[in-house]
Amino acid sequence: MNFFLLKNILRRGAGRESGQTLIEMLIAMFIFSMFIAISVGGFAQSLATQRVVLKMASASNNMSLSMEQMLREMRMGSNYVTTRGSDITFIRSSVDPNTSQVVAQTVTYAWDKNSGILTRSIQNGSNPITLTQPFTASNVDISYFHVTVQNPVGYGTVSAPCLATIVIGITTADKNQTVTNYIQTSVESRAWGM
Repeated sequence: MNFFLLKNILRRGAGRESGQTLIEMLIAMFIFSMFIAISVGGFAQSLATQRVVLKMASASNNMSLSMEQMLREMRMGSNYVTTRGSDITFIRSSVDPNTSQVVAQTVTYAWDKNSGILTRSIQNGSNPITLTQPFTASNVDISYFHVTVQNPVGYGTVSAPCLATIVIGITTADKNQTVTNYIQTSVESRAWGM
């Protein structure tokens, strides 16, 4: 029984000049190969994890910039409306470059659940043509988008501004990724008295 203990195996070969026995070499090779297998597996896993973290950081940065642009536009808009909770429509004023007159534009941000993108649509008040474009980058997959709009009743003769709360869940375009980052923000209209 004590014959197979590692210290007895190592001690038996201590006084000999002829080298290691076959069993000692097999045990050493087994221990070395286990160490290498665990090391290589851990290194490969750390590389895969780092790749996913970098993709998620890139997607989060892109979505943060997109949300900042969307919120900047919404702050100067009014009359927030959501129909399904997965879109928001509002009115914003813009200067027509051809006539230099102020025109009202209807802007809609909507979530396309099937393709996982956020789209932006603009329709001028006088022009019935709607321009719709993807709003998020290709490395961002939006897995959740919900908008809550509060249009409070006016206080006396003065109406109150609209408030929209937006929650967006993002993952990377890599479908092996299962973690979802949620970003929530609120925006209040500055153009409510106009």
